[in-house]
Amino acid sequence: MICRQLNPQGRIEVRSPSGQHNVIQVSSGVDGERYDTGGYTRVAVSPDGKRLMAVRIGSTDPMLNYQLAVADLTSSSAMPFGPLDYLSDTWLPDGRLVADHWCAAAFGNAGACNNSLDGTYVLGADGDSHSLLFKLTQFATVVGYV
Repeated sequence: MICRQLNPQGRIEVRSPSGQHNVIQVSSGVDGERYDTGGYTRVAVSPDGKRLMAVRIGSTDPMLNYQLAVADLTSSSAMPFGPLDYLSDTWLPDGRLVADHWCAAAFGNAGACNNSLDGTYVLGADGDSHSLLFKLTQFATVVGYV
């Protein structure tokens, strides 16, 4: 079971059926800052049940950019994964991620983001490579996969 911890902000608790638990620091900052860097969203567990991914604030200097973060379920913190400005969609069985590049204007700002890259990509299992899967029309987003 994956549980959001409210105090302190930005952490996830992993609880196993055997009663063991582990806390993972997912966010890159703390709640209440200029861009609420203690927050995260789009949490999902890998198909093999060993890792989780989430989207967090990856940069606020000088503007906000999203960052994928990945952690083993037994680790204490999530690490940056892939380039900025990607929002996770789903894991693939081979460990790759499907993610959307999206220049989001949050709080009236969007960091140094190239919106010509907006589209859906497959990111390599190591986060170092990505390839365009398809491009959507302006303001369209993926809401699910079959």
